[in-house]
Amino acid sequence: HREHREHREHREHEHANAKDGNDANTAATLNAAAATLAATRRKRADGGDAPGETLAAFVTFGAASSTLSLLRSDDDASVGVKIAAAKVVRELSRGGVVALRCLASCDAPRALAGVLAQSAMSPSRRELARVCVDVARSLTTLHTRAVTGSIPPSEASRMASVSPSGISSGDVDFEEEDGDARGGGVIFDAFARAGLIPALVNAIRDLNAAANEERGVGPGRKTTSESEKSASEKSESPSSVYRERVADILLDATRWRNDRGCAASRLALCELQAMHGLLALAGSPLPKSTSAKLLRVVGHLARDDYCKDAVQRAGAVPKLVRFLQWEDPTTREEALRALHNLCRGDASALEQAAVAGVTPHLIAVAAPDVFNKLGLADELGAATGTNGGGTHWTRGGPGAEAQMERLAPLAAPFLCNLASSSRRTRGELARHDALDAYLSIARNKPSASSPPGLQLAAVRAVAGWMRDEPWKVEARLAEPDAIAAWASAVDPRRRPPIDPEVLDTLREIARESPRLCAALASG
Repeated sequence: HREHREHREHREHEHANAKDGNDANTAATLNAAAATLAATRRKRADGGDAPGETLAAFVTFGAASSTLSLLRSDDDASVGVKIAAAKVVRELSRGGVVALRCLASCDAPRALAGVLAQSAMSPSRRELARVCVDVARSLTTLHTRAVTGSIPPSEASRMASVSPSGISSGDVDFEEEDGDARGGGVIFDAFARAGLIPALVNAIRDLNAAANEERGVGPGRKTTSESEKSASEKSESPSSVYRERVADILLDATRWRNDRGCAASRLALCELQAMHGLLALAGSPLPKSTSAKLLRVVGHLARDDYCKDAVQRAGAVPKLVRFLQWEDPTTREEALRALHNLCRGDASALEQAAVAGVTPHLIAVAAPDVFNKLGLADELGAATGTNGGGTHWTRGGPGAEAQMERLAPLAAPFLCNLASSSRRTRGELARHDALDAYLSIARNKPSASSPPGLQLAAVRAVAGWMRDEPWKVEARLAEPDAIAAWASAVDPRRRPPIDPEVLDTLREIARESPRLCAALASG
């Protein structure tokens, strides 16, 4: 038995040595292929890359498919072989639209998903993940071409700049509204079917941990001010570049409303594990730029009727409200936009937002004159944590005024809708003196950026509250400043002139309360 065991161990050892040798030879061959593909790439007249004859032959003889099979294998290939194979695929992805379509037809998204779904914490796995992210980013240019009809110069330079240590030249800022996809959804649909979208969420988590390790920061390190940070802490590590790149992919994959591929990607993110992972990442110690991008992704999901329920079930509403407490203006803006999309027309979500503490933030943005006059924000917000009272919205700073003007058209209707959602919500409104904000919105002349019907929405909010809880509303409306607001709202000299529906709603309010009629007559 001992001799048999020793003989078996000897054979296993020889087999392992042979496998290591084969893996080393395979990796060397693949690295040589990647170098050859890079060296033979041609330049087009516009400066972009074009496939050389070597790449064309590589694709023609089916080498792309066999290279991808090495990435898809579980145990047959070592990490070194997979890294070398991924580098070959990356060179293929730089070969222009034909090579990209070839990779897509060979099911490259599924191979990438298999790699990125695994942990990328070891140095070798980290390198493999970064190369695969490069390939995924290049594949998204198929969508860019299909949507725009041609590839923008910035996109061409981004394709050329993708390298293990380089930073891409930036994202193309598509309009986030309706768009003519013209078949552009195919690649993102392939991403979703292959499971690549949830895998990208996993990749951000691992790349963020790797970036912190590379920069020498992490949970166990003492927090330092910007001036006290070392050079390594201030610098961009390789993994931090790829963390941003993955966030850009998720942004592009969820952006277009009428694109079937983006719709499929949004649904893929609605899987419970992916959604919880996305929300947890957005709230983790990420750089401000990454957090803002992930919040924008949540906003893309929130405006999709097929995704709103899944986002709400994942507990997004209270988490988004907590983002309103952040000092970073961009993070707050993205969170408010996502909340606006998520709560619009949904009484349950509106109540969740009110209970979580959204009211003072909305008042601070929609009616800053009332917010500053009350001076109660710090006291009322103490229960919800730092900045829970919303005072940080009015502290000023670069671009603060412009941001408030951008967000007021969202915050004001949001605040008005809260009054009709539930009694519990109205309790939160009363606690923060929201009636004063409604009166301010009704009294003030709408700006050029104000949505149509804003004054009517404020008056209807008061009317609905009056019907449901007159004992809370009547006394406040009979006070002198409220009477003055009424007079300003119905002033015949007002320009633009008052909406007849506003007059009808005010008459309805007055009809409900003889006491209020008397106050109006004497005021």
